[in-house]
Amino acid sequence: MNPMRYRISFFACAALAILTIIIWLASIMPAGEGSYGMAKLVLPALIFGSGFVFCLIWFPVNLGIFLWFRRHQLKSGQDPHTRPEVITVSGFVFVVCILVVASLWVAARSRAQLPPPAPEPPTELKDVKTFVDQFIAQERSGTKRGPNDGTVSAVAQLVSLSKPEVGEYIADHLDDSSDFLQNIAFYPNCAPRLVARFLTIPSTHVALAMNRTASAELLEILSQSTNRDVRFRVAMNRNSSKEALEHLVNDSDREVGKEAKQSLLARTGTQ
Repeated sequence: MNPMRYRISFFACAALAILTIIIWLASIMPAGEGSYGMAKLVLPALIFGSGFVFCLIWFPVNLGIFLWFRRHQLKSGQDPHTRPEVITVSGFVFVVCILVVASLWVAARSRAQLPPPAPEPPTELKDVKTFVDQFIAQERSGTKRGPNDGTVSAVAQLVSLSKPEVGEYIADHLDDSSDFLQNIAFYPNCAPRLVARFLTIPSTHVALAMNRTASAELLEILSQSTNRDVRFRVAMNRNSSKEALEHLVNDSDREVGKEAKQSLLARTGTQ
């Protein structure tokens, strides 16, 4: 059997595999700056992806050529007892690729069937009290922090992941002038006891209006604020009552009124 046919099939399959991977990479490449990180993976994906696709299509093409010309030989009375090694090699590679795909599919299916991990319990005050006390001492002493100081962000994240007692403890040891109170007012685990105090501190009102667990009663009070930013956040909050939104629709600030109107329309489902 003419080996030239299998040489042609080899190069044709290689070209098709490379073209397939190039088209796939072009389709998933993000636009803008996000493409920079993906660009680093193009060469490895092209090499390994093309090789994998080639191994999957090479054997079926070779088998098709073999069967086609075997049939032609039988009809023409030629000797059909030829077993080109390329069929064996490409068949072996094909089986290996199928086994790899099957094993990956089984592994992915097994992971999907596993129950989700249990959420970690919220952090308790006793576990972080030393760290919190250090932060409180720094805040009360007026420590100046540089632009790269991540202490405030770290403590704010700690408050968001902890039981309400952590936020309460910090708030109880900071005076009303502390900017960190805004972080405590913003998070859903803000203790109800602190809300009454924060209502007397205007600097925390925007954070209270942004709190996704703020009550309709609290948001109605904040909707009367003289601070435009507070009223805007109330108009955006999904917990705002219909009455509060209807009041803000006629707000003196056009953006606040527009946001309140959009929230009302989204709630009623009309346009």
